[in-house]
Amino acid sequence: MDFYSQNRLYQVAYIMESEQARKREIAAFYHFSSLSKNYFLITFERQEEIEEIDVIVIDTFLFRSTI
Repeated sequence: MDFYSQNRLYQVAYIMESEQARKREIAAFYHFSSLSKNYFLITFERQEEIEEIDVIVIDTFLFRSTI
């Protein structure tokens, strides 16, 4: 986990092209699942949902943070 804020766990990954990188980034959330079940993975260019984890691009994250 890269950071925890407002009952949300955030992981940051620049690019997740390989399956190994995807597994590594997703696994990080489950080590801290006792803190929260609200997971966000912030990337440079990919937006999707993986195993109930919201994958958002950095632009979206920054825009939401300023509101």
